[in-house]
Amino acid sequence: MKLRIKKRNIQEVRSAVDQIEDIDPKIKDLVIGFRVWSIPTINSCQGHPDARPYPWLTIPFEYIKEAGRILCEWNYRQGPTNPINPVIWIIDPTAEPRIRPLVENPYRNLSHELESLQEDAIEFGQFLQGLSKDFDWSKDWFEE
Repeated sequence: MKLRIKKRNIQEVRSAVDQIEDIDPKIKDLVIGFRVWSIPTINSCQGHPDARPYPWLTIPFEYIKEAGRILCEWNYRQGPTNPINPVIWIIDPTAEPRIRPLVENPYRNLSHELESLQEDAIEFGQFLQGLSKDFDWSKDWFEE
């Protein structure tokens, strides 16, 4: 599978994101993380208890395949480290594809509080920022 995922200069990406006036602090790391891997973001929000109680960002349709691969990597890594109630991130097919956590896990009848989802968004963003530019996005983790 040919992906357009290429690591950009993190300082340049941070500088560009810092210029966005209305970016929420608890989604900023995830916006940087996606943009570092050449996936543009359109909108984002850290979530609010009285509106959408979860953090989210939107991407252009043409980057769904790349975003899906990133989500697979993160979700796979989260399952073994938090087997009781991992936060699973999905692509919500709204007007523009929305990257967001699955707020309630229907398989386990568990839910997450906004604060823990925001913490996960920060960790997810920092994980993406910390990956080596040589990270192999084509790797199949089921091969051992």
